[in-house]
Amino acid sequence: MIRDIPTSQDFFESGIELFDFAWDTVAALLTNLSEAEEWGIDPAEVSAEYWAAAKRRLSTALAMTQQGRGCNRIFPDRQKTKAISVPAMS
Repeated sequence: MIRDIPTSQDFFESGIELFDFAWDTVAALLTNLSEAEEWGIDPAEVSAEYWAAAKRRLSTALAMTQQGRGCNRIFPDRQKTKAISVPAMS
């Protein structure tokens, strides 16, 4: 017997969580760079190196956003009456 089959609500919530986690990642990177300026570090001097070092985190955040975007397309009205087709991003 199969148990704990995810519902459409489970998939919807998972998409929202992925999107939220991705946004937290980007927000943390921006906050860290902003805080560096408060400590007297010129962001213009470290910006290129900082974003190069953050490339993997940004790529992961983008992948999470893409995984969660199918659920987020219906976020405003939260209608789940039928399946939607999500085109692949190029």
